[in-house]
Amino acid sequence: MIRRTRTAATEGQRRRFGNKKTTVDNIEFDSNTEAKYYVYLKAEKAAGRVLEIIVHPKFLLQPGCRRFGRLYNPITYTADFKVKKASGAWEVIDIKGFSTEDAALKRKMFAYRYPEFPLLWIAASKKYSKTGWIDYDELMRIRRSNRRAKQREQKETEGGAQKLF
Repeated sequence: MIRRTRTAATEGQRRRFGNKKTTVDNIEFDSNTEAKYYVYLKAEKAAGRVLEIIVHPKFLLQPGCRRFGRLYNPITYTADFKVKKASGAWEVIDIKGFSTEDAALKRKMFAYRYPEFPLLWIAASKKYSKTGWIDYDELMRIRRSNRRAKQREQKETEGGAQKLF
């Protein structure tokens, strides 16, 4: 059962990306999309395609240090899920609506520090996916291609209209 959590954000204070905290199985998720993906993973686990689901795993990207008398905090990355597939391979999954510079940088740092774990950015898309979930980079490629095709089409129709007059 998916239940929205009442927080300061839902009571008038706006959250950073406009997401609403959602609770499923007494686990609080940062967005409704993330909660829906958790329900999808539970179905995959019931079907035997997923063996284990870890919610909100934390990874150390860079340890803290002291330099010139100043203490620098460690840089950590909290993914949405760490999933063990039926093959025994682990995947780290982050649900994305859109990318930020901070997320892109942490993605690169994660790839360098943890090469044994593929980091998948997943987005919700009923239009381009049968399951409702698609690789974020693939979705961006499809949208870019569609946008370019639409722009070419507009240029062709504008050019044709000008020739008539």
